[in-house]
Amino acid sequence: MTRYSSNQSDPYIASNGVLLNSLGITVQNDLDIAERLFVSWRETNLPRTFVYDDQLLCRVHRHLFQDLYLWAGEYRTVNISKGEAPFAPPLNIGATINVLVQKYPIETLRSASPDNFALFLADIISEYNAIHPFREGNGRSIRALAMLLAEHCGHPMDWTPITRDQWAKASVESFYGSPDSMILVVRQALGLTS
Repeated sequence: MTRYSSNQSDPYIASNGVLLNSLGITVQNDLDIAERLFVSWRETNLPRTFVYDDQLLCRVHRHLFQDLYLWAGEYRTVNISKGEAPFAPPLNIGATINVLVQKYPIETLRSASPDNFALFLADIISEYNAIHPFREGNGRSIRALAMLLAEHCGHPMDWTPITRDQWAKASVESFYGSPDSMILVVRQALGLTS
């Protein structure tokens, strides 16, 4: 079953509750395994061509999920929420991402000190998480985008020391306006001491 709920007809979900996929998988556990395999392989082969614009996350999502979903890289068209927390309405996704990219121009990110870069990147991650532009795969795409940004701004980044629980806690807390855990997670992934 999908991790998110929708208050409307959901064209991404089969009648059995599993996300429609290009592999024809109808069992959630099998789809989870396929996602882990395909996405982990694609994560090791992220494209190194880099254009920082409002479509970068779409390109990253398309790259990661192209083997699984026909809608990979396309903004969702339905409202979704996790528990009682609604994500950005579909009509606002593009404009909200555009504002975020303009808030942090690449020149600002490249010239930032490591400490300021960590603050900026934590905010970028938190904002993308609150928008949740895709029906599935937001966290993995956001982490991959963060790695690309860090790499292109001269800051090596490694997510492997970050546990799922740390990421989930930081994501939830930042969604509700408390950025401290996300800042710590980003600092740890960037190899910065607390």
